[in-house]
Amino acid sequence: MTIPETTLSAWSNPGAQTTAQTTHTSIRNTLKNSALLARRDFDTYLQGSYRNSTNTRGNSDVDIVVELNSAFRASQRLLTGQERRAYEAAFPDAVYGWSEFRSDVLWVLDYYYGGLVTSGRKAIRVEPGASGRVPADVVVTLPYRLYYKFNSSADQGYVEGMTFRISDENRWVVNYPKLHYANGARKQSSTADRYKARVRMIKNARRRATELGLLSRGAAPSYYVECLMYNVPDDQFHLSLELTYLNVVVFLFSALNRPEDFTQQNGLIKLFGPEPEQWNVAQARELRDALWALWERGG
Repeated sequence: MTIPETTLSAWSNPGAQTTAQTTHTSIRNTLKNSALLARRDFDTYLQGSYRNSTNTRGNSDVDIVVELNSAFRASQRLLTGQERRAYEAAFPDAVYGWSEFRSDVLWVLDYYYGGLVTSGRKAIRVEPGASGRVPADVVVTLPYRLYYKFNSSADQGYVEGMTFRISDENRWVVNYPKLHYANGARKQSSTADRYKARVRMIKNARRRATELGLLSRGAAPSYYVECLMYNVPDDQFHLSLELTYLNVVVFLFSALNRPEDFTQQNGLIKLFGPEPEQWNVAQARELRDALWALWERGG
């Protein structure tokens, strides 16, 4: 059997965007209008599936980044000894950093939204309460710079990401959401605007496979599914959704024998590995097998 094109077409449709924008606007305005944060230089932006237009029907949670601009963390591992010395001389330690900023953001959100706010390990959770808002995970971050050159403040080169601290694990998480977005936009263009709709199709197929018991719940988080699809060659994204679905599964049967070839959509971090922000290849194979089983049963 095959999954009908009409079913796959329904799965490829985007979820609602308006509620995500409403939620982002509410939280951004709350922070920007706060007297406590009036002197702080920061930005807010959506990240995740809403930002990348790969959200599906039923998605509710919105990921919002609140990033302090007056401080940053950096990796100097690609610099020479001389470049590292030049870097250390150029940048004094920041007086107001991530811990102080996160504390202030939490205070402002809690003051404005009251009992709808809880502080988690990674994010500040803001539950919906009015005006069409949906649940939001607010991640407080600093810019992160992966330096590949530093001769002086006027002669430097780096890749920009973002970072935040998980206090109870005493570690910093690094990601590159702007690169993720830019690479997704490039792949959308290079696949004749087919990429994002096919990502949504596979995400909904994963949801259906989970409902049928073909896939373990939680085995294939949305972010990893999107990154998996990013590694599928551009010429496999056809006008026909049925052919694209089959191409994706066939590709994964061979390609997952070389998991070291897969990167996250940012292009810098390996998709599979032992780190907490990497995926387990056994779970990716479970997803592949579930997609094939779903195909055989007709959806």
